[in-house]
Amino acid sequence: MLSLYRSTSSRMKYIYVPLLFLSVLFAGLSCQRAEKSYPSAMQRAISLLSARPDSALYYLSQLDSLMADEPEETRMYHRLLTLAAEDKLYVPHTSDSLIREIVRYYEGYGDSDKLMMAYYYQGSVWRDMNDAPRAIDCYHRALEAGRHTRCSDLLISIYSQLGTLLAYQGVYDESLQATRTALALCRQYRDTLSSPFFLRNIGRIWGIHWHNTDSMLYYYRAALSQALHNRDTFTAKVISIELGGVYYDLGKMDTAKVRLLKYQDEEDDLDGIVSMTLGCIYSREGQGDSARAYFNRALPYAGLRQQVTLHEELARLDYAEGRYAEAFSHASQSMALRDSVTSLTETEEVAKINALYNYHRTEEMNRQLEQRNRRQRGWLYGIVSAALLAACATAVWLRQKKHEAALQRQKIRNLEAEQYRRSEAYRAESRRQLAELEVQLCKAEKDKDTARRELLETRHALLELSAAKDRIEQQERGLLVSQLHRSSVYAFFHKAAHEEVRITAENWQELRAAIDAAYDDFTGRLYSLCPNLSEMELHICWLIKIQLSPKDMAQVVGRSQSAVSMARTRLYKKIHQKEGTTSDFDKFIADL
Repeated sequence: MLSLYRSTSSRMKYIYVPLLFLSVLFAGLSCQRAEKSYPSAMQRAISLLSARPDSALYYLSQLDSLMADEPEETRMYHRLLTLAAEDKLYVPHTSDSLIREIVRYYEGYGDSDKLMMAYYYQGSVWRDMNDAPRAIDCYHRALEAGRHTRCSDLLISIYSQLGTLLAYQGVYDESLQATRTALALCRQYRDTLSSPFFLRNIGRIWGIHWHNTDSMLYYYRAALSQALHNRDTFTAKVISIELGGVYYDLGKMDTAKVRLLKYQDEEDDLDGIVSMTLGCIYSREGQGDSARAYFNRALPYAGLRQQVTLHEELARLDYAEGRYAEAFSHASQSMALRDSVTSLTETEEVAKINALYNYHRTEEMNRQLEQRNRRQRGWLYGIVSAALLAACATAVWLRQKKHEAALQRQKIRNLEAEQYRRSEAYRAESRRQLAELEVQLCKAEKDKDTARRELLETRHALLELSAAKDRIEQQERGLLVSQLHRSSVYAFFHKAAHEEVRITAENWQELRAAIDAAYDDFTGRLYSLCPNLSEMELHICWLIKIQLSPKDMAQVVGRSQSAVSMARTRLYKKIHQKEGTTSDFDKFIADL
């Protein structure tokens, strides 16, 4: 009954979960080493991670308060192991902040096995957050990191996850390739436990995508045979039930019924699939009472999509028997549920997935080159710094640095004063002063204090003049900014963030001219604060000014989102001589 599995939410529960269980089981078997440098409780957790993740998590939690005194690598590995244990216990991931930090650390640490593991769980995080393309990309990164790894079980897990996610995305050719690779690795490393699921998944792809009945049945039977050989009764049951659905799809009702009736009295989560399929069989055979009984039995176990189908079938049975009120009730419930159903995954074209992967492969090579250059620059700067400290570490140099810092702070204070003058707070203060002067004028008039009244009238006129000038300037700025937002260059760069568009030097110069016109020589004022801006840094500042998101900026400048974030924090420190966040920098640029 492949069509039914394909259209129901419980398919994920009954098919994906067993595979996920095997995947997370594999993820620690051959790669986790209890190294002597780790605390004993942590070593114990490593040894228990695969078979007893609940116990592993307990030991890891006992170390939470002690990690502050441990080396950084120990702290990071403790966090990675904790995340792995939670993943094995099916704790859903809702944020990527922790795994991002772990990945960044191991990208620079030099342990390929742990980097591979970090990328794997980063993919699992994105999987739980329903971002399949990013998850797929992370799994590819894990494979790249583990080119020379001995972590065979983690490799199997990665390929199994790729096969599953690509199938849910409708990318069946690549799903089949990944699943076959996982199966080959299982055979290479004599892992028979997971082979049935991979065989079953290959059969499913042959049936769903290519409608090849012979190949589909061959792989399903091979999967069932392997599960029985393993004496894995639960896996054999899962595959046998699904095979019953396949026979139903093929119109072999008797064969399907024989296979499914063996499990009809077993009250577990699989009972919903069994009962629903049997209900469909009896409905096609004209046995309405039996069909209705099985449909009603399936309802408590059904997901939203299944409930839609079940209520439709019950409505059809009731209508045929003249039970119009019941038919109307089931039809109404089906329609209401159908309105609530949303797609669990979005189909991505193969070309898009490949493009995403190829982009990140290029990005990875650029990142590695950047890291190598950064290390080389680090050695060079170290040598130069040592020579300078040995030869000319004098008070003059220190005094000059202090002087430069003071000048920079004065520039920023002047800028902040100008920004305040343009702000609503400044205008509110002007209105307050005008109101206060009016009160004083009334008092002076009342007291017949001519001299004071004339003085106040002069001050009042000056404030009104300043306020009028400020309003005109504000209107002019608003018109210029509005003109920028309506301009073709503004639209061009927003389009480039989402489409493949070639950006030339002329395009960048046009953007600079438009921004400088709207924001009073923005580029010149920026250079006055930071004369040694790189081309990429300058481009990022322009893109912030036209309100592109960090993700869109990364697309336009051809760098990773993390590289763009690092550039923004680096620029903030360069300009302000202190640490700051990306949000601090974005606000500074927006106000400049």
